[in-house]
Amino acid sequence: MKIAELQKEVSADKEKLSLQEESLDKQQAKDKEITEELAELVNCIEPLTDAVDSIVQDITQAKSDRKHYESRKARIDSEITAVTKTVTDLAEELKAMLEQSTSFSEEIATDRTVKSLESEISKMESRVQREEQSRGNAEDITRKYHEAFTKYKEVCSRIKSFKRFHKQLEKVIYKRARQFDNFRRYIVSRAKQYFMMTLSQRGYSGKLKIDHDEETLSIQVNVQLTKGTSTKDTKSLSGGERSFSTICFIMALWEAMESPFRVLDEFDVFMDMVNRRISMNMLLKIAEEQSNRQFILLTPQDMSNVAAGNRVRIFRMQDPERGQTTLPFQPISQN
Repeated sequence: MKIAELQKEVSADKEKLSLQEESLDKQQAKDKEITEELAELVNCIEPLTDAVDSIVQDITQAKSDRKHYESRKARIDSEITAVTKTVTDLAEELKAMLEQSTSFSEEIATDRTVKSLESEISKMESRVQREEQSRGNAEDITRKYHEAFTKYKEVCSRIKSFKRFHKQLEKVIYKRARQFDNFRRYIVSRAKQYFMMTLSQRGYSGKLKIDHDEETLSIQVNVQLTKGTSTKDTKSLSGGERSFSTICFIMALWEAMESPFRVLDEFDVFMDMVNRRISMNMLLKIAEEQSNRQFILLTPQDMSNVAAGNRVRIFRMQDPERGQTTLPFQPISQN
């Protein structure tokens, strides 16, 4: 058993040795290839080394040339700066001369000689002197021109301002006119409605016709005391009906008035008792509703049916003397 095992171990060691020899042969072949590659690289490096030396020499020469050209460039830059300053000064001087010349006239392209231009300038100066002697100093004329031109611009500015104000004023007037038309239409509508409402207190009906263009006013009243009978002509009304219609019309106008006093004199003279009672009740009702106004009603009729109160005062005046020819006034003293 031991000999067989030893033979197996020897066989295994031979296989290992064979594998190691094979690996060693491969490594030696690889080392030979590397050696050959190194020899080739050495052969390639030698010309590169010569090229590097040549490049180093070129760099050294280039640095020397760069230093030379930088010095030359600095000298040229200094000269350029000086020339640029000179050109700038000349350009500013030329600009000032052009501005001075264009203040008198526009620039004119010409091919005339300097001598001919100087001769013409001399002639123009002589003419200017003659004009100054006959018309005055150019500075005074220029000053007066600028003053007049300044006033002209101020007037133009004011005219523009007035035009803008005029446009705004037209807009405001147009707006106020529209508001006035609306307000007038509203007042007319209120007066018509109130007139119809007051007439209905007596069982009447009617309407107001107002033409603002023709500036006319017409009143139509229908007296419906009996069914099927009515009239539209106020001239056919009786005195009491006409007085009642007039009171209704006046109260309709009061709705559009802001006067603190409302005065009626002998408004019920031609009224019958029914119209007088209804008119008096309407007037007293309006007076109670409009406490900020004072109503003064003058009538020769009996007021015993009207009760006085805190806000209703009744004043009875003495009857006038019959047959009186003159008023009992005292003459004014001349002292």
